[in-house]
Amino acid sequence: MDDLDAVFRELSDYVPVAPYKVFTSPGEVEWNDFPAVAKISSTTHKTDVEGVVLGIRDEEELREAVESLLKVHPKVIVQPQLEGVEVFLGGKDDPHFGPAVSLGLGGIFVEVYRDVSTRLAPLSAADVDDMVNELKGGVILRGYRKKVDYNALVRAVLGFSSFLWEKRPKVAEVNPLVVTERGAFAVDARVFY
Repeated sequence: MDDLDAVFRELSDYVPVAPYKVFTSPGEVEWNDFPAVAKISSTTHKTDVEGVVLGIRDEEELREAVESLLKVHPKVIVQPQLEGVEVFLGGKDDPHFGPAVSLGLGGIFVEVYRDVSTRLAPLSAADVDDMVNELKGGVILRGYRKKVDYNALVRAVLGFSSFLWEKRPKVAEVNPLVVTERGAFAVDARVFY
């Protein structure tokens, strides 16, 4: 599935998704939650194709960003730019063992540090605690230097586990899931069946 909007709609029954709006024309732009992020509605690595604009401060900047991004892709997603800890959730349906859930620090850190813990689905809250404890960066997920809603993180991981268990995608990823002081929200995701 290459349409981020479709992935968000499918995932939202399991993992909270940051509020978003889809635009197909700069003339449609109406948004009042700044700073904002605009990105192409694709599941490719958006930074590789200059498909994301961060730190948008007002509607005029947003209109310009949407206009620019529509030259790359026919749909643009706008979300508030959330502050928090970025988390990676990965999943793979192994033909012998079933769905496996991976958890680590998100964004580029998952690729750089490769600090990930994996368990077979379905998970329990105790499994999620164990996974966090195994991570070198686990202390960050528990709120070191930044307040985070740890319970929301656990609920999001459990929801992702349920998604993998029930839907059985070949591969799924939420990266990042932003854990804030008041929740945990998917801001980018990929699902392949």
